[in-house]
Amino acid sequence: MPIIAEDLGDFDARSRAGLDALQAEFGYPGMKVLQFAFGSGPGQLGFTILRLRIPYTTDINEFNAQAAVAQLGQSAGALIIFASPWTPPPAMKSNNNIVGGSLNERSYAEYAAHLKGFADHLTAQGVPLYAVSLQNEPDASVTYESCDWTAVQFRTFLKNNAASIGYRVMMP
Repeated sequence: MPIIAEDLGDFDARSRAGLDALQAEFGYPGMKVLQFAFGSGPGQLGFTILRLRIPYTTDINEFNAQAAVAQLGQSAGALIIFASPWTPPPAMKSNNNIVGGSLNERSYAEYAAHLKGFADHLTAQGVPLYAVSLQNEPDASVTYESCDWTAVQFRTFLKNNAASIGYRVMMP
């Protein structure tokens, strides 16, 4: 497919979100891009898994935007929907920044509650969330929203906090 941009259609490019396979660089996708990605007709990709971005804030508008993407994705053919944060809220991190740093151990329970709050919101909006991931790219050194995790940190978090999320937890 030589030029995807012509087929992507209307979307809000103010934020990053959702479609992993199209590298969320395009922002919140509209129905045209979701039909292209999840449709099973001629010239469509036939994807079945949609990844949502868990916002690092509790801003209801950001939560609602992700729910809208999920609802559109589901109507376009997404069969499995999961959510992944790019970063925990900065106040929970070692560097108080959305880029880099690690999740403070004293914030593990609060972070689990944040993930649960997002998942609960999607469920209340009728989105059948398959699972929640703890972190997108946990060991990548990047200049955008991120958080560093070690295997020991993941194990400790999962052992002590995963159950309180109340949803399946998937790991990188």
